Amino acid sequence: MASAADKFRPHVSLAYSRVSGAPLAPIREVLAEHAAIIPVTLNRVRLIDINRDERVYRWQVRDAPSLS
Repeated sequence: MASAADKFRPHVSLAYSRVSGAPLAPIREVLAEHAAIIPVTLNRVRLIDINRDERVYRWQVRDAPSLS
């Protein structure tokens, strides 16, 4: 049986959205206060649909666009 460490997949979440059609102006204003440019290199991105049912996070990949 695989250990919890074997199942761990490191990741960085860039944003969460719980609603559709949210007004973007207030979000942009807050983000503008933290607009430092930090170079990063990505080799893969995924758009996921995440849900927390029965106290467990579960997600489904909705899109994985090519970065090339």
